Amino acid sequence: MLQKLAEAYKKLAEFSNESNYFYLVDKIHFLFAYVPPPRQRRKSRALWMILKVITTFQSMCNLLQFFRYLWFGLKDIDEFMVICNQTFINSATTIRVLFLAHHHDSMIQLKRYINSKSLLQDDPAAFELRKATFHRNIKYYLIFQLIATVKCTIWTYTDLSKPTCCKFHGCWTICRKKWPFHFTQMCTVLNSLRTELRIVVVSFESLFYNVSSKYAIELVDLSELSQSEADSFWSELDEALKICLYHHSEFIRNFQKLKSIFSINILILFASTAFITTVNTLLFITDLSIVRLPLQLVAIQFAFEAYMCCSMLSCIHAENERISKHLYVIDWLGTIKRTSARQRRHAKSVRQNGQLLQRQVHGDLKIRAGGMFPVDLQTYSQLMRFVYSLLTFFRGR
Repeated sequence: MLQKLAEAYKKLAEFSNESNYFYLVDKIHFLFAYVPPPRQRRKSRALWMILKVITTFQSMCNLLQFFRYLWFGLKDIDEFMVICNQTFINSATTIRVLFLAHHHDSMIQLKRYINSKSLLQDDPAAFELRKATFHRNIKYYLIFQLIATVKCTIWTYTDLSKPTCCKFHGCWTICRKKWPFHFTQMCTVLNSLRTELRIVVVSFESLFYNVSSKYAIELVDLSELSQSEADSFWSELDEALKICLYHHSEFIRNFQKLKSIFSINILILFASTAFITTVNTLLFITDLSIVRLPLQLVAIQFAFEAYMCCSMLSCIHAENERISKHLYVIDWLGTIKRTSARQRRHAKSVRQNGQLLQRQVHGDLKIRAGGMFPVDLQTYSQLMRFVYSLLTFFRGR
């Protein structure tokens, strides 16, 4: 059994430039998405429809049970919080997935850009970076689904025997595992985008050296080149910078799509994290029991998702800032004499493209939650301090 699992994982982890970063995530996620699978997949569409009916019915049962508790009064706080968590998670998930469905075409275009791997396809270092990202995506997916499975298993076995208002007990795990797939989509996209930007940065790091090393051992020797060598040097440098500028512009253009997709989603995530983490952690620390462990796992899931999103977006911003450090060499190139019209034309183009790139690098690359505050590690730390303050306040009462 273990050998078969190892072989299956080895086959899944095989990577090439044609590999799909989203293969594993999409295979599961399309069943829970609000956009139906392609018409060619009749069995998949039928299964998608069945799951939609089941999860919709489960959501209605949870909502009805929630209002029933509010109407008739609380009898068991643990049972009420289970229903409250289910209702809250289903509501937040539905809103977030509907936003994803609204931006479905933009999401598809973003995935196509990431899977194209258009820059440095033949470079061994870039290949290793993409391979490590591919394996990291699988690891994130498996770890997060393991947490979700443990939570759902404990929740199902502790609550399955309890009657609901509709006397319905089936398929609880499906309903409770629907939410985690949204995270794996966001995490895979952000992690893959960070790698593509890192490869763009690598291309800038080696740009000047790769061109200048063909003509001179030391940089100061560039001023001693013959006219034909200097013409070729400026021409190659101009062409190489244009290629790098094009790939960075493509990244910025696709990142703008990410802003529109994730802005409201992350705002809902932050609000959900603050509420769920505060309430569930407060219940868990007041009474450490196996019954309340699933509630704490839900809080960990929300906090972990918020942390990963903030961490990856902070890394993307830091990678982008690294490019500006490699552009100051353009100012130094201005000291080299240009003895022909061709050299002056290419030198002018290099300087203009360098200035354009500087504006792109220093542009607003941060995603703002709901257009209000930036999504980064500093915002996450403030969110956790707010949760801690609420826990301290309620514990002291």
